Amino acid sequence: MTKTGLTIIIIIIVSQRGVSMERMSKQRNGILEILSQKNYHPGAEEIYSRLKKRFPKLGIATVYRNLEQLTAAGVIVKINMAGEAARFDGFPEKHYHITCTVCGRVEDVWCDFKLMEKNNFRQIIPDFEVTEYSIDFQGRCRSCREKEKMN
Repeated sequence: MTKTGLTIIIIIIVSQRGVSMERMSKQRNGILEILSQKNYHPGAEEIYSRLKKRFPKLGIATVYRNLEQLTAAGVIVKINMAGEAARFDGFPEKHYHITCTVCGRVEDVWCDFKLMEKNNFRQIIPDFEVTEYSIDFQGRCRSCREKEKMN
């Protein structure tokens, strides 16, 4: 997808959600460009260090502010990980993540959990109306498993 195409899609998503966002700045476009990479879930510091090369006057507060605004608008997803800094995902469609417990690598998990759909929660948790849920997978990635075999 071209940089221009990405900007147009983002603006459509934002206006459909009724969220007011300021102009699409070069820095914000840079964040979206970084997060558009498949299976790439960087933290704010990593995004900042990559953008700093293009925008030498960029401050870390600008990156954090833009990440929070994009998350609030539903344009990106914030991945909160226990004991670690949050990471960000440029694909806001409902999906899950798996984290390698050895190296910290995060990957997307795209699958349809029919039992986990909101309509079916009443069968599993009858006394609650579920309004939100998350599933976090943890394991060891192929690379870490192969390293363990070699030791």
